[in-house]
Amino acid sequence: MAKDYYKILGVDKNATQEEIKKNFRKLSKEFHPDRCHDESKKGEYEEKFKEIAEAYSVLSDEEKRKQYDDPMSGGANFNFEGFGGTSFEDLFNSFGFGHFNPFGGFGMRGNKQQVVKGQSIRVTINVTLEEILSGVKKTIKYNRYDKCPKCNGSGKVAETQEVTCPHCGGTGTEFRQNGAWQQISTCPHCGGKGHTLKNPCGECGGEGLVVVKKEVEIEIPKGSANGTQIVYDGLGNAPKGNGQYGDLLVVVNELKHERFVREDNNLYFELELNVVDAILGCNKEITTLDGKKLIAKINPYSDNGTKYRFMGEGLPDLYNPSKRGNMYGVVNIKMPKNITNEERRLLEELKTKPNFR
Repeated sequence: MAKDYYKILGVDKNATQEEIKKNFRKLSKEFHPDRCHDESKKGEYEEKFKEIAEAYSVLSDEEKRKQYDDPMSGGANFNFEGFGGTSFEDLFNSFGFGHFNPFGGFGMRGNKQQVVKGQSIRVTINVTLEEILSGVKKTIKYNRYDKCPKCNGSGKVAETQEVTCPHCGGTGTEFRQNGAWQQISTCPHCGGKGHTLKNPCGECGGEGLVVVKKEVEIEIPKGSANGTQIVYDGLGNAPKGNGQYGDLLVVVNELKHERFVREDNNLYFELELNVVDAILGCNKEITTLDGKKLIAKINPYSDNGTKYRFMGEGLPDLYNPSKRGNMYGVVNIKMPKNITNEERRLLEELKTKPNFR
């Protein structure tokens, strides 16, 4: 039986491309394997994630969607590979995920030719809620391996000679006999090259790499969440020999705020009221995260935990920065302490009234 791609993405058959894209973003974020902290359910998340991507690869393409909707054209029976084997990497790149990954390090690759690449460098950067609200640029410094400028990464200079590795005899591998089993491993002396260098480059010792200090300006997008990972291509370590530089992975660490607590794009804060204002109601001045002053109309008889909503005063959406979450004030009634004799007399008098018995 053919999969119901509309059901998988949670849209109806008349859904617009914008609705399909919106639900894909939401579901791929929800079921990304890096969001699963229960190892026993990791496989379920991976399968669900692949299924969501598969459904989107079809419904987001008008031609594929027509074939899928029309059973006479064979659409009811087509599978994911039947449409050209769209890779998940290509799918992510259509959203810019090749440069920005909101889920962390998990990724999927199609059957593309692998290129030797240097190791990536991961840097964690602290960001406040105020910076997440407006977006921020920051300069970071880090060390990375770069190609040696003296030998251009080869490890060799004019007087360098290649000498056959005496440990592996030039094979690049070592053989060890363990009873009936034979173990084959990369030669640790030559690194699998089969030769060593005599009179290597004096700058890098024949490694071809040197440590350099790097300084770059990075941008934290509006609405970034704790753990958001931003990928900067080619700013990581150089590979040994030919190949591409690794990436710089910048991970957002959201700092705790003294007043606001974040839930998705919504902000919550404690709305403190005295007993009288909670009973009678009042107008109370509220300060938003970006410093605006608002007047909240507090209804009479507000209980502890009552929520007051301020539309659009939360954080921007990561994918659609013009859309913002809400801000919520949660009522916390402050009980008076150390009351005066006069206040005690008035309270004792109130106790005789019907609403205070």
